[in-house]
Amino acid sequence: FLLYEEALKRSPENDDRILLLAVRQPIYVSLFENGIGKILLESQRLQLVVFDADTEEIKQWIPPTATQTS
Repeated sequence: FLLYEEALKRSPENDDRILLLAVRQPIYVSLFENGIGKILLESQRLQLVVFDADTEEIKQWIPPTATQTS
C-alpha cells in the first residue's frame, strides 16, 4: 500500500490522488484495532474505509491523524 502511494505521488498525472485502503470489518478489528496495525494507523498517513462485506455498507471512515497530514 505505502509503496503504491509513493508511486502515485511521483507520477505527475496522479500526484493529486488520495489513496484509501478498504478493509472488511473483521480485519479492521483484528489488525488495526487490536493488533499491530494500530501502530501503522498511529504513525503513517493511512486512510481506511472499513466495510461490511455482507451488507456492502461502509461502517467507518478513518482519515489520517492531524500529525500525519503535515
